[in-house]
Amino acid sequence: MSIDDTLLTGPAIVDPTLTHTLSLQVQTDPWPTWVERLDAELVSTLNDAELQRPALTWQRHQHTGDPDTYEGKGSLHVRYAVPTTQHAPPVLVRLTWRGTDESGNPKRQPLDVAGHREFRVRPYDPARDATTQYEVFDEHLLGIYEKLATAGYPHNQLQPFARLLNAISRVGLAMTWNKKYRRGQHVSERQFHDDLHAALLADPTLEGRVERGTALGHGYLDTRHDGITAELKVARDQPVTPGTATKYIGQPTQYAAADGVRLSILAVLDMSRKVLPIGTPENYLFALGPQQHGMTAPHSPSVVVTLVINGNLPVPSSWSRRRTPITTDTPCP
Repeated sequence: MSIDDTLLTGPAIVDPTLTHTLSLQVQTDPWPTWVERLDAELVSTLNDAELQRPALTWQRHQHTGDPDTYEGKGSLHVRYAVPTTQHAPPVLVRLTWRGTDESGNPKRQPLDVAGHREFRVRPYDPARDATTQYEVFDEHLLGIYEKLATAGYPHNQLQPFARLLNAISRVGLAMTWNKKYRRGQHVSERQFHDDLHAALLADPTLEGRVERGTALGHGYLDTRHDGITAELKVARDQPVTPGTATKYIGQPTQYAAADGVRLSILAVLDMSRKVLPIGTPENYLFALGPQQHGMTAPHSPSVVVTLVINGNLPVPSSWSRRRTPITTDTPCP
């Protein structure tokens, strides 16, 4: 069994905006004399509107070059959503011989299925299928989304939040190694905003739904996608850490509150002088929980996920013969 010529080896993840091709290959024992056709049905708790799937039928003579092998294909379209913390419902493969008995009465015989007895298919989910070129960074992103979903953050907020954060992460990780942002280049905050906005508009996962400069919450926001705000900053005087980033998180928190949303994003281009080499990108992605006015234990806490985009990097050879301090908690002493 395959979807779009990709053999199913686990849950299939598909684009819900497209119609896909499901292919099925069936190998049977020799057909009994009473059998007139072989039916393949895909049985699910989902209705046809939620999961459009083919029903395949073969006559005895419609085999491949092998008289016991039958192949067919049909359209598959996924129109349902799966909560981030749940599995997709199974789709069972049911094979049935149908024909007439010696008295001319209808007869059917279910077949035992070996191989793909069932499969699972679900739509692409930005909160489960983050895609950057850094596998460990993706794992960190997905870990954040899973914690937010488990904590009860609404699915209709988590989806656009994940789409926007994934897209900003892809752009930001590329900026780190773009010569335009290396040491010796002056990058204004406006230039950073313009470059990021252009890249987000070009990202197909956002489908062009990217706003900037919209009036909201007594101010004008930097970037918004489907009700999720991202605040953009440039830091030059000191490294951006979870401690120093707190001076920026009030702004996206208020913008998000004006939209009735508890999730927002802070992206900071760190153009401070680099006196130590940078680490891998997952070290620069963290969640911050701003305290709220008049609340010590709010029922609906806000979260600002912060991405630090390291710029102003020197060439690697500049570290040569310079003493770099070491840590004492390395896993390989």
